[in-house]
Amino acid sequence: MLPGSWRAKLWLARDALEKKDLDGAVSQYRQVLEQTDPAPTDVLIQISGDLGNNSQLSTIVELVAPRYRPVEHGIVVGNNLIKALVDLGRLGPARELVQKLYAQNRMDWKQTLSYWDAEIAKAQAASTPVDSPDKVRISFLDDEGPIWLTERSAANELFPAPMGEPVRIAFLGSSAEAQNMGDKIRTQATDGPGRLSRALPLFLAEQVRFGAVANVRTLVPWMTAPHAGFVLCGTPWTDSAAAEYARQKSPACDYVVITHLKAPLSLGRLIFGSSAPSTALA
Repeated sequence: MLPGSWRAKLWLARDALEKKDLDGAVSQYRQVLEQTDPAPTDVLIQISGDLGNNSQLSTIVELVAPRYRPVEHGIVVGNNLIKALVDLGRLGPARELVQKLYAQNRMDWKQTLSYWDAEIAKAQAASTPVDSPDKVRISFLDDEGPIWLTERSAANELFPAPMGEPVRIAFLGSSAEAQNMGDKIRTQATDGPGRLSRALPLFLAEQVRFGAVANVRTLVPWMTAPHAGFVLCGTPWTDSAAAEYARQKSPACDYVVITHLKAPLSLGRLIFGSSAPSTALA
């Protein structure tokens, strides 16, 4: 009842939400926002938090988003807004907000923003249509030599060259079996097994190039259609298929090394083996 009083309205709005009276709560919130323009940070925190706890996500976006200023209101309000947008499936606006917060160059915000980067990527992958196998087109990215020292690099003169007539060895990975991979083609965000399945052949190629008399090449499967992205197979490449891919490149390779990861529990317990599920995922 006091003239200019607004904080009590926040608690009246919370009481209305608990009684499932959304219209009453929104009315109280609008009065608060009119009286406090520009809104203090704690006001937006309580409004977004209470609405979120009562699953009123679209109302958060409607009331809070137009008044949110990253510099003034910080990461807590931003976090509530991003969560509401992601849960509503509005991934474009969520990513735009994450980028605006990154632009503030706040080191103390980086961990939260990295989390939302990953969550948005997962949601985007989950929402991407799964295509039938006959529509998928795969090629190979071909790295000659260590990834940081290609055969055509002028920096090669700084390193010893293989002596005599060196053999050429190809390395092919990009396959792993892990939990929850399923038995169908699907899109997913890059994860630990996927990254390590691509890194291991690159590491071995570098070690062989500088530790043995051999030239090396790394083959990385890459999906070109209907979407672009790395390929992670749930089964190891067969000897015949790997040999065919290694011979297709010019000059043809003399040997091919196949790596396959078994990560049933975690990357901390990786073992190598040949058995795997019978299907692949991209």
